[in-house]
Amino acid sequence: MLKKLSQYSNTIVFQLNNKLVITDIWPEANCFSKIFSTGLHNKKFTSLLNKKQLPVFNTVVQSKHALLKPQEFLLKISSTQYEWFSIKFTKQGNNKIVSVNNIHLLKQNIQQNQEAVKIKLYKEFLDNIPVPFGISSLDFNLIFLNKKFTETYGYTINEIKDYKKWFSKFKFEGSDGEDKHDKEFYASLAKSKKNPNATLPFLYRQWYAKSGELKDIRIAFKILGNQMFGIVEDITEQQKAEAKLKENERLFKALVNNIALPVACYDSNTMQLVFINKPFTQTIGYQLNEIQEFKDWYGILFYEDKTIKHKESLLWQKAVDERKKGKTAQISQFERPIKCKNGAVKLFEVTITVNKNIVYGVFKDITKQKEMENLLKGSEHLFKNLIHNIALPVGCYDINTLDYVFVNEPFTKTLGYQLHEIKKLEEWYGIIAYENEEIKQANNLLWQKAVNERINKKNNKPAFFERPIKCKDGSIKLFEISFTVNNNLVYSIFKDITQQKEAENLLKESEQRFRTLAENMPIAIGSHDFDGNIIFFNKHFTKATGYTLKDIPTLNHWYNLTQPNPIIRNKFYTHWLLTIKKYKEGKLKKQPYIESAALCKNEKFKTFNYLFNIVKNTVYIILVDVTELKEAGKQLSESYQQLRELTNHLQKVREEERKFIAQEIHDEFGQLITGLKFDISIIKRKIEKEMPQMATELNETMQLTDRIVKTVRRISTELRPSIIDDVGLAAAIEWECKEFSKRTKIICNFSNKYKTELLSIEKKSSLFRIFQETFTNILRHSNANNVNVLIKKKKEKLILQIEDNGKGFIINPQLKTLGIIGMRERALAIGGNYSIKSQPGKGTKTYVEIPV
Repeated sequence: MLKKLSQYSNTIVFQLNNKLVITDIWPEANCFSKIFSTGLHNKKFTSLLNKKQLPVFNTVVQSKHALLKPQEFLLKISSTQYEWFSIKFTKQGNNKIVSVNNIHLLKQNIQQNQEAVKIKLYKEFLDNIPVPFGISSLDFNLIFLNKKFTETYGYTINEIKDYKKWFSKFKFEGSDGEDKHDKEFYASLAKSKKNPNATLPFLYRQWYAKSGELKDIRIAFKILGNQMFGIVEDITEQQKAEAKLKENERLFKALVNNIALPVACYDSNTMQLVFINKPFTQTIGYQLNEIQEFKDWYGILFYEDKTIKHKESLLWQKAVDERKKGKTAQISQFERPIKCKNGAVKLFEVTITVNKNIVYGVFKDITKQKEMENLLKGSEHLFKNLIHNIALPVGCYDINTLDYVFVNEPFTKTLGYQLHEIKKLEEWYGIIAYENEEIKQANNLLWQKAVNERINKKNNKPAFFERPIKCKDGSIKLFEISFTVNNNLVYSIFKDITQQKEAENLLKESEQRFRTLAENMPIAIGSHDFDGNIIFFNKHFTKATGYTLKDIPTLNHWYNLTQPNPIIRNKFYTHWLLTIKKYKEGKLKKQPYIESAALCKNEKFKTFNYLFNIVKNTVYIILVDVTELKEAGKQLSESYQQLRELTNHLQKVREEERKFIAQEIHDEFGQLITGLKFDISIIKRKIEKEMPQMATELNETMQLTDRIVKTVRRISTELRPSIIDDVGLAAAIEWECKEFSKRTKIICNFSNKYKTELLSIEKKSSLFRIFQETFTNILRHSNANNVNVLIKKKKEKLILQIEDNGKGFIINPQLKTLGIIGMRERALAIGGNYSIKSQPGKGTKTYVEIPV
């Protein structure tokens, strides 16, 4: 069995005598020993060594130490080929035992184990970071999205992996789709090809989540090699988003500044080293000024001969040229033996990347098997560095011992405790502020159950727990804790949600106060969300409409019940959708107001004023029942119309009476006075010769009779100018102007630009009476010496305009004289409008407009 197992051994052991001749080999044959030429027995072991290494080998063999640490030597595996081997010497009496290990096979194992552990830790950690996180190639195709990204925005990587698909989710403003921030970002992205340590600016975008909601996001980028790392942050609530953004910036800066591997870069044109990081100096020993020239750098590369050195340099230059020209995107890796400053020769795996003329090399020490453990620890150290510099508090405890083994700086800053203060489980449990022992036991069981499910891989969904923790300063903060499990270690990530919970509690209290207040208000109040779901309405709402919350759980139910007419219902629904859209776009300048009739549960219509107020995603509505007010207004309007009709009727009756009186005075008094004048004339002729003095007196009586006739005619005309009926309104106004000028010596000009005979007798009479009243006011109050009267037509309306150059006055809207009221009522009675304009010292203008 041992012999069979030995066939798979990775080690070959040589027994040498004092002359260094191979006397025995174990195992005699295996997969490892087959790489050497056959017939090694009775040959000198030194015949397998490179000539340059013979002095070193002889020094080791002659050492007095019984056991020596493994050292590296080039051993001949064929007539022309050498490989590196790790050789350990042991003395047994007169014999020397040489244990040989193949470094190439060892290196492969180290690399595979280290990469597997690193990738597993890295991916699992990123997958449980409680912020949306993604990785893309430099051409913007997505490589990785963590669970928080999918949870926040709804998309999986398969849905938006191609850059065209996830670019289509952005909302761009402007014709070119770019703003100031975009241009700054792309300019910096171009510059980062020259300087990979440069920090890219934030990229601001509007992004449609899978739910359709438009979110404002801010993306923090960092380029590492040929990949871009991005945190996609929702900044819809700006203050929280800005805080997260600052912390995430620290995360990426720490990733760059705390890389644990040696890094060096040189200018491919000048062939000078331009940068090495601290791990480079710490590992290899040289400062930048010691190996800045390329010949100095090549001087520390430990090549066996010039041929190998030339061959390796050609391969290196070819890979650099291909990367510069973009012919290959594959990672270029080379193995290089380097002589450190302390004299030790170490083998490094060098990974290169090229950005324009700068060649970057990352060095990974793959020297010894022991260093496999060191590399794993280094990987773990890198992982801890990543956790240590992440913005969120992180703690780690051992599943078996239940002792905390690590906390990062944000943990100490936020909670105040150092690792040694909460190392033991009872110390950690002591700072969790449970209300009582029963709650403590229940919560601990839930936590342990979730941990066990993750260990047994029964549940891979992220678990979140809320825990009140008493910080070192005595304050109690509420944290949302998520965790991941790896290699018997539980990594817990703490998110402080104290302010968030306080805000939620305040919101609940505010909502409760609102409900309490609204419930007891003697007015109908309700609220609904943007999806149309009814949130609340008070008892007065039910009293006013008859509907309960069960009757109208959504706006659709409300519209269907209260608006049986589909046209009106669709009109109101469209108006609501438009209002919500304007609010979301920030275009709603004032709160909407609607007045409409609604069918109540008792099958009767009521008229309501709808007063709206929108706060965040909630619409608050106040319904004011104006049914009785509308009815009272309607009755008042009808009453006012009846009074106006009565007034109009009285005016007509008055005009008829004036016309009748004028006719009676003119006909009866005129005939009597004419007969009286005729009789007096006869008497005058009879007594003129006999009684001359009496004839003279009768002559005066006749003159008095003539004046009486004129007075009767004037009174008759003023009561009802027959000229209106005979020749029309314009002639009547013109005649009245001339008579007014004769009586008052005030110049009166009249202009007519409309055929007034087309008007009805009622309109003519009303316009003439308004004209007469205006002239009466001018004579009494204006002190004017000039009056202009104009009749014209404008847009299917007749306009009577009277303007004087009198002293004018200040119009007081509260002062309503009977004259002005009468003129306004006359205008309204014939479907027109009356207005007056005046200023002190600038005269007065009167306008009457009636439809024609």
